[in-house]
Amino acid sequence: MARIPVYDRQVGIRAGGPSPVNLPTQTTDSQMLQQGVNSLSDAAFVMQRQQDDAQFQDASLNAKTSIQNITDNAQQLQGKNALGSTKAGLQAFDQQISQLQAPQNRQEDWQRQVKAMRLQLGGMLNSHEMQQMNVYRDGQFKGQVDLGVQGAAQTWKDPVAYNLNNATTTHAIDAYGEAQGWSQEQTDAYKQDYTRRAAAAATDAQLAGIRQSMVNQDGTLNTFSGNVQPDQLFAGVISTESGGNQFDASGKPLMSSKGAVGVAQVMPGTAPEAARMAGIPWDENRYHNDPAYNAALGKAYLDAQLKKYDGNAVLAVAAYNAGPGAVDQWIQKYGDPRTGKITNEDFIRSIPYAETQNYVGNVLSRAPSTPQGGGLSAITNTAYFKQLSPQEQSSAIAGYSSMLEQQRNQSKGVLNGVVNDASAALRNGQTPAMMPTREQLISTYGIVQGNQLATQLTNDQQFGHTVNLIKNASPTDQMSILQQWKPTPTSSEDDRQNYQHLQTAINQVNTQRKSDPVLFAQQNGRAQAIDFSDSDKLVSSIRQRESDMQAVGQDWQQPVQLFSQAEAKQLTNTLGQMPPEQAAQTLKTIGSGLDYQGVSMMSAQLGNQSPVYGAVSRMLNQPPVNNMADNRWFGTATKVDPDIAANTIMTGYKAIAPSEMDKKNGIQKMDLPPDAKLQTEFNNQVGNAFYGNSAAASQAFGIFKAAYAGILLTDPKKSVGNNGTAQTIVDSDVAEKAAGYATGGISKSKVILPYGMDEDTFNARIATASDAAFKSAGLNNPSNFTPVRAPSGNYMFLAGGRFAVDPKTGVPISVNLNGSD
Repeated sequence: MARIPVYDRQVGIRAGGPSPVNLPTQTTDSQMLQQGVNSLSDAAFVMQRQQDDAQFQDASLNAKTSIQNITDNAQQLQGKNALGSTKAGLQAFDQQISQLQAPQNRQEDWQRQVKAMRLQLGGMLNSHEMQQMNVYRDGQFKGQVDLGVQGAAQTWKDPVAYNLNNATTTHAIDAYGEAQGWSQEQTDAYKQDYTRRAAAAATDAQLAGIRQSMVNQDGTLNTFSGNVQPDQLFAGVISTESGGNQFDASGKPLMSSKGAVGVAQVMPGTAPEAARMAGIPWDENRYHNDPAYNAALGKAYLDAQLKKYDGNAVLAVAAYNAGPGAVDQWIQKYGDPRTGKITNEDFIRSIPYAETQNYVGNVLSRAPSTPQGGGLSAITNTAYFKQLSPQEQSSAIAGYSSMLEQQRNQSKGVLNGVVNDASAALRNGQTPAMMPTREQLISTYGIVQGNQLATQLTNDQQFGHTVNLIKNASPTDQMSILQQWKPTPTSSEDDRQNYQHLQTAINQVNTQRKSDPVLFAQQNGRAQAIDFSDSDKLVSSIRQRESDMQAVGQDWQQPVQLFSQAEAKQLTNTLGQMPPEQAAQTLKTIGSGLDYQGVSMMSAQLGNQSPVYGAVSRMLNQPPVNNMADNRWFGTATKVDPDIAANTIMTGYKAIAPSEMDKKNGIQKMDLPPDAKLQTEFNNQVGNAFYGNSAAASQAFGIFKAAYAGILLTDPKKSVGNNGTAQTIVDSDVAEKAAGYATGGISKSKVILPYGMDEDTFNARIATASDAAFKSAGLNNPSNFTPVRAPSGNYMFLAGGRFAVDPKTGVPISVNLNGSD
């Protein structure tokens, strides 16, 4: 029998495939092959199923992720934006599902799962959309109600429009409540809450309108009309009595220590009578808990007092606080302000009760600040005020009183400074920048204090007239005026203060007049400003100034000046910008229209700024030495030509230290010998001509330097150029000429000559003048004394280091040679 061979082998499977198949060790070849095929088929099926499961799970996971993303996006949509989010979300889900692929053999399972997921997603989206729809509708409703509140604030002036606005809003509340399934009680409560909110908004808007109507743009109150109306007076009463509060901090009716109740602080014993006066039924509960009712009682009682006292606010307010019986007694004792026997102010001061005296003052200080037509009844008589709760009514009245007080204080903050500034200006004789009227003062400070301030300002103005008198009075007249204000033992404190103020004012005036007389004259309208806009206006305005200041000097009985300190500096700067010849010609042109006193003032003030300009001004405008009416400048005895000297000095002055403008004008800096060498030569030239006047000597040396430089620059005989000697060695001839230019001439005996006068003329004139002066003083032999020129230009007489003195006056003897024969 044939034997079948046995195969001992294994069939291996690649990694990741089915497990190895172990073939039977004893079988036929066909059996083994069939078994191998079956094993391979089973393995492929298992692998395919695993792949299908993985694909199904992937699709399911992606679908769930889509649901989560769609839900998250929908949650971001709030209110109106969420409307339609369910439909949009499901459409997005369907679109994303269509892009997912599930195994063909699992389609039935896949569709079941997708339907379940879509149903779940729809439920979540719909829930969010419905919630946001409710939020949106609730917001619409609340917004409509808020608009109704705003409409109430906008229509408070128009009752018809106000009621129409409220009707529209309450209808919307009814509709919303019905749609939401509210109970009637819930709907009514919401409408009641809205009505109070609308009433409060209208009241606040009315208060804001009153505030706006009572205040000017500058923060002050409207001007007092001249009469306090009863409603204005009652507003002051309410503010003073209770600050507008019906209830205290604990919510109980406000009650004083004496038992007065509520906003108007009406006494219990007076309240029923006040109700009868008001024509309303007496209601004790409303008296305690209804602010409008309590205020009506107080207003009726105040009106009764006004009627009793013929509209006199002082008497009526005093009776409101202390009772009419007390007021009648005071009238009998102190006088009746209605008859003029006593003023209202004096009656208030006479009230023996400090509380009532202060009370009347406080009420009358508040009443005028209340705008007419904006009193308390303008608020309490409105329909919307009556819709407020008692607590809200109390708060509204308190807010009204507080608003009036705030506006009054704000107005005070503005007017306090205005009043102080006006008082200071008036007392100094000046016109205030702002002058409050009596009516403005009463509006802010009240009847009593406002009248007092107005009277004080009137007194300040009268005092200022006196101050203006002393500004232009001589010292003698000032003392005479002051004597008229001298207080007596019975004088008031105000009179004593006015006297002290006037003394201080006189001292200040005289100090300012001496410090800068021109500036003081300008500030007080006695002198016009110098016009520097062009040369012609400069000259004409300076000539007018001379005339103005001469009149001022006569009134003040004191020496004056031609320029203010600022003007002298400005003129110096103006001259500094000109070429030398133009600067000299400008000074000459100005001086040609001035008299000797004007020239002297100009020269002195310019000399304080620049000694050179002062000297040039003086030398160009000296009076004639021979009384030659047809020759303004110099007569036949002229030794130094002033025009040549002036141009030479100006040229040298600018060359020593040229400004940038000088350099632009072609002037180059010039170096001179050292000052020590120049000073020595100058001293040799002038000797003791400046005895006792070192300041004049110092100024003359500066002019000498300028003249020395100018001669070198203008004299063709003198070489400057690169000649080093000109910078190291002093030329005596040039120095002598420069000394003559700087002083006007030096005599052989070292006496400064009048500018342009030769020595012979000088000797003749000084001899004549000194003989006359000494004879007048009762002295003899003036020839023993040497003439010395003083800063004033006069000549005094020196011997043995002492000046000759008039024994009758104790004043040094001096003579003036200008203009004498």
